[in-house]
Amino acid sequence: MTDPVLQEAADNPSKLRLVANRPVFFGSAILIVAFALFGALFSETAVQVFDRLQALIVADFGWFYILAVAGFLIFIVFLTITKRVWRIWPKVRVIRQETSDRCFWR
Repeated sequence: MTDPVLQEAADNPSKLRLVANRPVFFGSAILIVAFALFGALFSETAVQVFDRLQALIVADFGWFYILAVAGFLIFIVFLTITKRVWRIWPKVRVIRQETSDRCFWR
């Protein structure tokens, strides 16, 4: 059984396999490079800024972090225990409407 997407890409080597949203990709790339350069060029200042930011997050949003982690763990345990989820999962497909570029869950 062959994957039609990989087969199509193998037939045409110049065709891209991955299509990315350009504003999201370049925005993320710029932020990553900016943080890396800030940390590399101004390491002492970066340590001070990130220490203050971490203290602020822990002091003001510590409860939210604990709640989010607990919710995530409960969700993972639910997925692990529930057999019905594993019977439904193979039926979930992403389809494209011919009139739109958006993907819809069926």
